[in-house]
Amino acid sequence: MQLFCCLLKENPQFDANRCQPFCCDVTSDCLTNYLAESSADLATVIFCLSAVHPNKMVAVLENIHSVSEVLSLILFAYSRIL
Repeated sequence: MQLFCCLLKENPQFDANRCQPFCCDVTSDCLTNYLAESSADLATVIFCLSAVHPNKMVAVLENIHSVSEVLSLILFAYSRIL
């Protein structure tokens, strides 16, 4: 299994053979620039969607979907402070 995530490379448990971290803006960066199309089995967007403007929400989810396998999981927690 390969993990694609944003985490600190300085972490002593970081293993470059298993994890390829990258940083991107899912509202404007195309995820297929970082991952092959339909290659992700799991996406976690914990507390990320609350920072996305409602007008961009569909585009963000389509972006995540573009790199997701057919039977993949997308895990998210959503919170918005009013």
